Amino acid sequence: MIIVGGTYREEVTKPRWNEIGGSGMRAAAAIAAQVPGLVLLTAMDSETAGSASVSYYGFEVEARTVERTDTVAFRYFTPLSTPTVIGADATAERIVADDDTVCVFGMVERGEVAVRARRGVFDPQRPRTRAPLDLTGIAIDELVLVVNMTEARRLTGTDDIDEAAGRLLSVSDAVAVVVKRGAAGARIFPRRGEPTSIGAHPTSSVWTLGSGDTFAAGFTYAFANGADFVEAARVGSASAASWCGSRIPAVPAEVLNGSAPQPPLDGTENGTVYLASPFFTLGELWLVELARGALLAQGVTIFSPWHDVGLGGVEVAAKDLAGLDRSTAILALLDYSDAGTVFECGYGTNAGVPIVGYSEHLDEEAMKMIVGTGAEYHNDFTTAVYRAAWRSLGAR
Repeated sequence: MIIVGGTYREEVTKPRWNEIGGSGMRAAAAIAAQVPGLVLLTAMDSETAGSASVSYYGFEVEARTVERTDTVAFRYFTPLSTPTVIGADATAERIVADDDTVCVFGMVERGEVAVRARRGVFDPQRPRTRAPLDLTGIAIDELVLVVNMTEARRLTGTDDIDEAAGRLLSVSDAVAVVVKRGAAGARIFPRRGEPTSIGAHPTSSVWTLGSGDTFAAGFTYAFANGADFVEAARVGSASAASWCGSRIPAVPAEVLNGSAPQPPLDGTENGTVYLASPFFTLGELWLVELARGALLAQGVTIFSPWHDVGLGGVEVAAKDLAGLDRSTAILALLDYSDAGTVFECGYGTNAGVPIVGYSEHLDEEAMKMIVGTGAEYHNDFTTAVYRAAWRSLGAR
């Protein structure tokens, strides 16, 4: 098996993270222990090579590299933020892959890629552009496209996921399209047959950076070992959860072999998250925007008082509570104990709505009633967003 993909430095501000990663290396590290002879084909520059070689050795990955002109790095404010890409103009020498099974990721570097395989996966890794799907150089007999919701929309120009998948099938020879839906799981669209949804595996803590890479690796492993599209997607989902919940690159053998417990959600649930937060300062408004965008990427509906009602007098209270009445979970941004947010949490608690709180400066005395009545509390933003989405979908 061959994996074709990038090796990049990844930096996160909150929480602090500075590691050599990238789609290719992470996917290879995920399955290398279970795939004898696995090869990673990647591009490398001299500045990154030293650190990367240590990582390759530690993950038991055989890396074959071509020359890259510049260092490439991704800088994120949070794991859920859109990154700044350093070295976006880098170019690389030609990469050639020929094997029975190949997993291919889109790369930042411009350069020719020639892939030939009997079966394989292509993850375009193009969330920031609206360019159409480009399969130049990809010759895979049984090709599965794996994309996230943002990529599906940007590649096709439609917000409807089912329609987007249909368009991707129409412009490619793919035998199936798999759309990753964040906390909502994934949806599988075979060329022949009906679409199927699968659920995600909720974890108590969540590190999303690289989860899609691990999903693709797990899917490819299962697909290469005879799994159908749906079962391969279940393995991919469980593999992603293994990484998200532990940050351990190597996916356990029992997960890759399909022995992980079935997720408690089946991927058909609908959820609405009420975003409870103050929005009076620039910092508060920025955090509300960040949280709303992150929740929308998880396949759930959002009710945000700032966006859906806005500022006003006492008349906004009834409108806000009407939105809360329609919600199935609350994400409460609890820094500095805003009175309105605390009231909304109390109202939701009385109504039996699950509450997930996020705060880096929790006033334990002020939050005693909220935490003491069963609310979840997290000081990690990514974890709070995912937990709120999962709770809205019915997870305990």
